[in-house]
Amino acid sequence: MFKHFELAQEPGMAAKLYQAALSKFEAVLEEDPGMVTARYRAALAMAGLAESSNAQDALLLLQNAAIYLQQVIGSTGPEAEGLRPSATTALANCRQALAAVTTQGTRS
Repeated sequence: MFKHFELAQEPGMAAKLYQAALSKFEAVLEEDPGMVTARYRAALAMAGLAESSNAQDALLLLQNAAIYLQQVIGSTGPEAEGLRPSATTALANCRQALAAVTTQGTRS
């Protein structure tokens, strides 16, 4: 799925860090909805948070992350242009994670 550094030894700490990051990026987007970098980073935080969430929450987080990443890919300007390759890769990973969560949900 998503590659990331080990954020903490304590269980649940990574989820807390992702949630804190997501809250910060969402606050930035409330002030400036066009800030592509904040939208991209919020999507990554959602995807990271999904890894430690139950299937229902993970599905919602990954769906929202995919929407944000599609918005980044479709954005214009130099900031968006620089993020487009990473956002495209992240979107592919997000779709793969969505498929895994969906498959897992149908098995339950």
